[in-house]
Amino acid sequence: MVEEHEPESVAIEGHPDDAEESEPTLFDQRDDLLSPAAGELSRALKRSLRLEQNDLLDAGRHLKNAADAVALLPSEHMTDRVAASVGSSLDAAWRAGELFVDAVVGPSQAGQTAGVLQRNSEVGDIGRALAEEIVEPIRRRMEAGLEHAGSDDGAINEAIGSAFRDWRAGRIDEIAGDFTHRVFARAIVNSSRARNSKLRWLVDDGDLECPDCDDNALAGPAIAGSLFPTGHSHPPVHPGCRCILVPISR
Repeated sequence: MVEEHEPESVAIEGHPDDAEESEPTLFDQRDDLLSPAAGELSRALKRSLRLEQNDLLDAGRHLKNAADAVALLPSEHMTDRVAASVGSSLDAAWRAGELFVDAVVGPSQAGQTAGVLQRNSEVGDIGRALAEEIVEPIRRRMEAGLEHAGSDDGAINEAIGSAFRDWRAGRIDEIAGDFTHRVFARAIVNSSRARNSKLRWLVDDGDLECPDCDDNALAGPAIAGSLFPTGHSHPPVHPGCRCILVPISR
């Protein structure tokens, strides 16, 4: 019978502050690997939304009839463009997850083709979900503003500006963090499944308290891809959740 054992670094249970400064924790390792991707994603989203807003403002200035402003509402094409703009950043987050697993349990001996196909599929789906989460509220906010704009060009510009106003630096950084952590976790699940490794949930809620995350951690190791007590197969469980999955060597 093959005994399960945990790598030495997994023994660090708490937040990075609980460990000696000279010894990087699993959370430190996560941050070192993932922070560049999160920063890249945040910048990509800011660029993309700035371009989209400017294009809408320009289109609004060229309307022959202000009553036609409804034609400015964001469409599927905007969602497609935003999704395309985040692809490389999410790829980087996926690679960070793979490197994290390699660091904990060693490089995989499995073939790479299936892994690449899985990555492309999941990263594409998550990128689309991210774009929809941003574009749909913009469309609703803009539609509500245009209902009262009438033929006032200034009101049309205000409706556009107001729709994008919520997606300024702070909120973009938050959603970039949430989605890079989601991709990071999916990569860990995928890589661990290929190794036939179990995963354990380590809690890192930052300033937030989440009993659900604690329940998942208390449940112990689970087969990669299976559900923890909350019904989630991986973090994040809620906005701002920064918990991680850690593979267990076999």
